[in-house]
Amino acid sequence: MRQDILWWTFSAFCMTGAILFMPSLSGVLFLLASILSMPRGIVRKLWGNLPRNLNFLKPVAVAVLFLVAVFTIPLPEEDSYLAETQQSGEVLDEIAGEDTAIEGSDVAAVGEEATGDKADEASGEDSTASQNKDDTPWGEEIDATGVAEDVSLLTPEETAQKILAVIAEGLPAYTGDMFTVIHDNVPYFEAEEMTDVSYEYYSPLDDLGRCGPCVASIGRDIMPTEDRGAIGSVKPSGWNQAKYTGVVDGAYLYNRAHLIGHQLTGEDANVCNLITGTRYFNTEGMLPFENMVADYIKETGNHVMYRVTPVFEGDNLVATGVLMEAKSVEDDGEGILFCVYCYNVQPGVTIDYSDGSSELTDGG
Repeated sequence: MRQDILWWTFSAFCMTGAILFMPSLSGVLFLLASILSMPRGIVRKLWGNLPRNLNFLKPVAVAVLFLVAVFTIPLPEEDSYLAETQQSGEVLDEIAGEDTAIEGSDVAAVGEEATGDKADEASGEDSTASQNKDDTPWGEEIDATGVAEDVSLLTPEETAQKILAVIAEGLPAYTGDMFTVIHDNVPYFEAEEMTDVSYEYYSPLDDLGRCGPCVASIGRDIMPTEDRGAIGSVKPSGWNQAKYTGVVDGAYLYNRAHLIGHQLTGEDANVCNLITGTRYFNTEGMLPFENMVADYIKETGNHVMYRVTPVFEGDNLVATGVLMEAKSVEDDGEGILFCVYCYNVQPGVTIDYSDGSSELTDGG
């Protein structure tokens, strides 16, 4: 009788695991372990028909199923957007104090985007642009943006290549500061690119599945009015999740980092807007910059030209950082003006940017 109670307890425990983790492999194995450990009916008869010298098979089979189920439990998705948003006030206070504007080359506040670990379905390449490319300043139908029809602009991809070629040689190595100012803190926007008509554009993935530059003229009309949706189904290039309890805030190394944060354009599981970024990079590097832009737009109703360009070295699948540029439109940069490079790093962890694998830094 006592043995039956133990088996029933174990069976109930496994059934709970099955409910929690279905339909994953772990959930299926928990279900099998629960069924095979029930001490009644056909299951009892099944095990009772075994020869005496094979009675050990039941505990061994159930134990193997249980252990494999435990070790195949899926990692929790790092959708940390809401949690990080709650921390954003503290981050901004530490970096910027009470001043929320950047004037000239003086960085008054820094950082960006709360991921949400930043999952239902990936949007696919059909959603690479929230507007058709022809509706953007570099397309053929450019009069809708207020840009003269005879203005010929480079595409975002061409512009990014040109900018990165300029800054590549002088980009300093990471020395402990989360970001570094580029081009005297003045973004590379041409006058013809500045527009007070809202739009957003996300470059299609390249042949290695990597994101390209994203650019937008952000106004109140394209900012989200609903909470961010799930993004856990998206696996950006180099997504090689690892857990470092006590080293990384929240334990998990990587977030799905939005290039243009959800709070600015409302993008959720857009594969062309999510890169593999460390939690430190996402919350301490990008977050305050994005919050500053969002606050400015909400307070003034003005537009901000905003561009984020991920920087990949060679064929690396994980970006070493991102170039973030922003300039307020209606006041010609008096409210928002910055050009910074944020490093995709995590203190205490060494990252292999070629594939996203990682290990604790010596002494970390």
